[in-house]
Amino acid sequence: MLARINLSLFGNQLKIQKIDISEEMELAKKNNILSVPTIIVGHKRLSHIMDEQDIVDAILQGLISSVKLEE
Repeated sequence: MLARINLSLFGNQLKIQKIDISEEMELAKKNNILSVPTIIVGHKRLSHIMDEQDIVDAILQGLISSVKLEE
C-alpha cells in the first residue's frame, strides 16, 4: 500500500524503508519501533492499523509540517 501511495501521489520520491524487526533488532531499537506496523513520517509516528486514507493523510501532514514557510 505504501509503495502504491508513493507512486501515485509522490511520483516515487518518498524513501520507504521496511524493517524486519526479527532480523534487524538494532535498527528497530534505534528507530524506537515497539509495535508492528509502525509508520514514521518526519517526526510523526503511527503505530496502529490504519486504512489507506489515514496513511495518505499522515504522509501529507508530515510533509507539510516539515516545510518551513517564508515570512
